[in-house]
Amino acid sequence: MPVPIVMVVAVMVMMIVTIVIAMVMVIMMVTMASVVVFVHDGSLLGPVLVAAIGAVYVGNLTRGSWGWIPFNAAACGLAALA
Repeated sequence: MPVPIVMVVAVMVMMIVTIVIAMVMVIMMVTMASVVVFVHDGSLLGPVLVAAIGAVYVGNLTRGSWGWIPFNAAACGLAALA
């Protein structure tokens, strides 16, 4: 019995969403680890830089969407300060 194409597409979409969520969670975990590492020195710049670098997405390096890189980096850097 063949599998309906709708089910195959639904499973593929769920897999893609799961991968994207996992990537975001990794960035958040690394940022929180940097907060723990840099708290000893009282440095705020360390977690901000780690979060900003973690927000760089290679897919935004195209000609029309490069402006998202500083926006995402600034948003994640400010979120690390919170």
